[in-house]
Amino acid sequence: MIRGHAGRCSGCELRMDDCELKVVFWPKPMHLASMKLPLHGVLVAGVACLLVLGSGMLRHALDEPYSIHEWRQRDALSQTLRYMEPGRGLLEPAMHFQHADGGRGAGEFTGVYYLNAHLWKAFGRPVPWTLRWTQAIALLFGLLALSRAVQRWSGSQRAGPWAAWAVLASPLIQFYGVNYLVNPSALMAVFVAWWMWAQSESGGQRRLMWAIGAAACLLVAGLLRPTMLLGGLPLVVRWWSRRNVGWASALLLGAAVVFGTGAWVMWAKSYNAQHQSFYFLTTLRPLWDTPDWRAVWDSLTAV
Repeated sequence: MIRGHAGRCSGCELRMDDCELKVVFWPKPMHLASMKLPLHGVLVAGVACLLVLGSGMLRHALDEPYSIHEWRQRDALSQTLRYMEPGRGLLEPAMHFQHADGGRGAGEFTGVYYLNAHLWKAFGRPVPWTLRWTQAIALLFGLLALSRAVQRWSGSQRAGPWAAWAVLASPLIQFYGVNYLVNPSALMAVFVAWWMWAQSESGGQRRLMWAIGAAACLLVAGLLRPTMLLGGLPLVVRWWSRRNVGWASALLLGAAVVFGTGAWVMWAKSYNAQHQSFYFLTTLRPLWDTPDWRAVWDSLTAV
């Protein structure tokens, strides 16, 4: 019989007993001096929390529509309420508007209202604040996506969080970020598209899937607000310099986004004409056709 002896190395213990070799590991003690706290991340997170708490985003998170654009906020409530009616499908949007056939009419893509109507059915009653929290979830994901996209494109770990903080600090985001209007969600969809496109630039077998995801998010942004398609211009520039996907794929993805957005706009115009609805603006109104451009300027500067 052979009796062994025990030896030690840093982080483990080597034992040989009765011709059996045993290696026992234990965690290496961590010293506080060796811990590196991301102070810039803590600072950004702290400032963001102060902004959220100080701006009233959480204080009003359960409130009904109020203040600027209250009438548009109530449009969102109205469309969601109409979707609660039995048998009303996604492509049958309506609101409480008397100057149309049964209040039928469409503007932006109504999927957000349709989803919240089903949430209200699950609650058994209308719960207006779910519309606010739908936008809040989109805001969170959008800011995280913007941070990651800027980090990858700039090569700086600090630039991303500060970019997200700068967007969060905007007074418009402070008021509309957790609100009833879908405009911020459209912008956040653009940010998610940027992050997915940045992922596609890293190469690998999944770069086409990431590019498709970016196009899908950009399409969502366009459906909610067609002007948000301008957010695709940075991706065009990045693709021209990187060529992370081929010509054919890039053209197909771009065409799908443009034609998908255009298809919804044309359908909405046809739907409104069919039901004599003139509530929603589904056409372009250039500045030079404005009857009183000074009144438009005064309304913008007076906010």
